[in-house]
Amino acid sequence: MAFWELPDDFYSTSSMMPQKKNPEVPEIIRARASHVIGDFVAAAAAMKGMPSTYNLDFQEVTPKLWSALENVDQSLKMLSVLVPNLKVQSDVQRKH
Repeated sequence: MAFWELPDDFYSTSSMMPQKKNPEVPEIIRARASHVIGDFVAAAAAMKGMPSTYNLDFQEVTPKLWSALENVDQSLKMLSVLVPNLKVQSDVQRKH
């Protein structure tokens, strides 16, 4: 039994098992989170050896930061539509 259920618009069906519902939107958000982490690590690694003044290294860091912000923005937009439409199962009992 699921603790929550997504609206049908947020699922896709499996080509191998048409009865299976794949939670497409949460999977995309999870994948994008890994891209944000990767962009942060790339930016941090590029900046770790920089002195405190401006360097051309920033030209390599800036696109990573913009990419991360774009991914976060798109993910938050998806979540803002998804979360209000979640159906939470209130009668779920845990077995101990």
